[in-house]
Amino acid sequence: MADRIRGRRAGTPPAAAKGRTPDSPDGPDGAAADADAAAASGPPDYAVGYGRPPTHTRFRKGRSGKPAGRPRGSRSLPALVAAELDRPVAVREGGAVRRMRKRQALAASLVNKALQGDGRALMLLVGLLGRAEPDAPAPDRQSSAPAAEDLEIIEAFLAREREGSDGEGK
Repeated sequence: MADRIRGRRAGTPPAAAKGRTPDSPDGPDGAAADADAAAASGPPDYAVGYGRPPTHTRFRKGRSGKPAGRPRGSRSLPALVAAELDRPVAVREGGAVRRMRKRQALAASLVNKALQGDGRALMLLVGLLGRAEPDAPAPDRQSSAPAAEDLEIIEAFLAREREGSDGEGK
């Protein structure tokens, strides 16, 4: 059985299995080549089978299973955009030139456009604020119960409706 695992047919000497002759440089028993083969295939009692591939076909330590994969140090698109937004830029405000980060200049431009009445900029700004501050307190809503003034108006309306429906039904 062990001979079959190592790739030889049962009953054949090691030299014949490897194509060696008694005149080969390793000698008639091929001891050096068999030692290399044994070291490459693991311990002699190692059983090759389902879930246990030969050790010489396994991934080498320190080698990637996908050598042509993503190179080390490459960054994703969000990381590249974030790095670009953190770079400084010169901005003219009024008559003076100020240096600020691109992220800050972009926010200032968006707020200024929203203040000038640009509807898209306003909607974008409101959406960004909603995502940036999800825990911000919501504006105070009036209670669902109507106020006393509202109740008086409703009662007057209902009274007029009742009077009008009595007169029409006659």
